[in-house]
Amino acid sequence: MKKIVLGSLVSLALVGCGPIDQVEETQQEGVPQGVTIDGPTLAVGTIDLFNYIAPGCGGAGPQYTTQVGGRRWFLPKGYDGSGRKQFLYVKGANGADYESFTADGSWIRLWKDTSWAYFEPSINSYCDEQCGSKGVPTTCKHQWANDPTPAGYAYQNPKDMGDYGGQKILPRYFNTDLGLQYFPSSTGAFNILVDAQSENSCGDCASWHEGQGPQRYTIQHLASVTAPNGIVYSNVIKKVIVYGLGQNEVYYYAYGKGWIGYEVQGSTYKDWITGSTGSTGSPYICTNGATASIC
Repeated sequence: MKKIVLGSLVSLALVGCGPIDQVEETQQEGVPQGVTIDGPTLAVGTIDLFNYIAPGCGGAGPQYTTQVGGRRWFLPKGYDGSGRKQFLYVKGANGADYESFTADGSWIRLWKDTSWAYFEPSINSYCDEQCGSKGVPTTCKHQWANDPTPAGYAYQNPKDMGDYGGQKILPRYFNTDLGLQYFPSSTGAFNILVDAQSENSCGDCASWHEGQGPQRYTIQHLASVTAPNGIVYSNVIKKVIVYGLGQNEVYYYAYGKGWIGYEVQGSTYKDWITGSTGSTGSPYICTNGATASIC
């Protein structure tokens, strides 16, 4: 579940804040509507997608294992200087891989991804991005295997070139009555800058897949979805990148559970949550700030 690459390769909120089991007990079937979240009362048919990407807001979420031997762990990080909710998803057992997000009144944005990697069809898996030269291929390396690299590994700081904020990965609010929808539109595209940074210095570096490109995705609300292990999740948001950076990536977010699944269309690659663990480390690469409520 790695993010954006350029070219033909694949790249790249809960109403309450109680325990997860409490949320599951009180959750009603179907779409929660007309609820008050952060002030506004939502129109019937409109949902807050923060409730789907986040399994809570007051503390760390469950530490899930995933199909490819990874981890997925939600951490709230308080509010930034602009009043936006900040949160992370840790994706590695040692805390090295994580994605950093914010949620404001219009968009849920990705600001940093230390798990940056590109999909390699020949091995049906991902290779970690390395510092090097823009547009110059590197040999496949895996940070989790402690593979040595000439210039170290790279992470990305994606930017939306329309407003120079973080990458707009989801709208904050979504009208389910309209069915499947394209973002930013059925013919338009976000213009994204993929900015490479060094995990060693936390500063700029050049890398193979850094650069600028378009992206368009669809969002659809599903009553339920069945994971590869047979578990059925209800009340799910499905996102599919249909054009540009990250094309064919598919994301699944379940109400009250958060980010549950990831797939690559046209391949057999799947990375869904499979169980729970207590062995996930806290993020430590180029980050700061303690866990804090975003309720």
